[in-house]
Amino acid sequence: MRLHQRHHIDIGWSDLASAVLGLAAADAAAARRDIGKLWPRSGATIACLSVRTAFDALLSVLDLPTGAEIVMSAINIAGMAEIAAAHGLAIRAVDIDPATLAPSADGVAAALTERTRLILIAHLFGSRIDLAPFTRFRSDRILLVEDCAQAWEPGFGGSPDADVSLFSFGPIKTLTALGGAVAVFRDAALAAAVEKRLSAYPTNSKGWFLKRIVKHGAIKAVSHPLPYGLIYRTLRFAGVDVESAMGAMARGFGSGELLPRIRRQPPAALLKLLARRLSRSADIPARRDASRALMDGLPSALAPGRLAPSHSYWVTPVLVGDPNGARHALLAHGFDATLGTTSIRVLGGDAGSTPAAERMLATILYLPSVGALPQSKRDELKKLLADHPTAWTTR
Repeated sequence: MRLHQRHHIDIGWSDLASAVLGLAAADAAAARRDIGKLWPRSGATIACLSVRTAFDALLSVLDLPTGAEIVMSAINIAGMAEIAAAHGLAIRAVDIDPATLAPSADGVAAALTERTRLILIAHLFGSRIDLAPFTRFRSDRILLVEDCAQAWEPGFGGSPDADVSLFSFGPIKTLTALGGAVAVFRDAALAAAVEKRLSAYPTNSKGWFLKRIVKHGAIKAVSHPLPYGLIYRTLRFAGVDVESAMGAMARGFGSGELLPRIRRQPPAALLKLLARRLSRSADIPARRDASRALMDGLPSALAPGRLAPSHSYWVTPVLVGDPNGARHALLAHGFDATLGTTSIRVLGGDAGSTPAAERMLATILYLPSVGALPQSKRDELKKLLADHPTAWTTR
């Protein structure tokens, strides 16, 4: 009945208690100042509700003409494409190399047109991409933006080569504050314009944040293998689609029209929690070392991002020929792996135009939180992968 969970909520009980206390007495302006002081990169720093909130506000301020183009690395969350479409913009996707999880500079160059106004590079799964090869495309007309929603780690506050860097601290992110984001701007005037727009949004209520605290506290409470396994099997017995249910719990926003839900300000208590979390260190080295040790010795084709310049392993994905078969094989051994049916998508290209990205998402399986596993279970999981049953064989 024991099952090792797919998601590890990176927050302690003392942080959750602090969040509850912050509901009564939190100063949003003071928390924003604290966040700015704690941020490791110089530049104009804005704390807001989510990366999608910051991206939408940036596009609103830029007020690009209908039909203008954004060149994107091919994989990102679906919400980013939805926001671009809402602003009348077109996406030109650039395929990525599974070994580095990066688009090539030549690929970006080939995607540029006279209508290009922005380049958005996403760092995936905890890996980081060197932006230096893309700086030659920056100009008065073209901004270089990096989406670091999956890539925060201590000491990294964004690339100095980017015009804008976007960081997320949503429910399943590293050092989560159960929401919130930080946007870092090279241009102070652009930052001021974005901040002015954000300040006009209504603020989410204390009740909204309290529901988040209770929800994710409950998820944390049942995340040990025995209660998690009991709940998982009960849901399956009741005929619930567990993949969909677990995915819904992990998402930062519920269903419904996106823009009204992201055009909000975070409550003061959330900002205070984010400032508290940034003042403490994250145990990334242990997580990174555990995932590296698991991957060491496995065929390189199994592990996307193995050649990335830096990798914190926010999640640990593998590429397999039969993801669903592999998931069921792992479930039989007490590991709850996740299919690639998350909010991540291949964006903005015709079918077949980004073959590496399409193949990667068709064959991806996210392993359970490796850093949260005891060593004996890591060894067992590694053996399951190394033994190469049919389910693991890449196409």
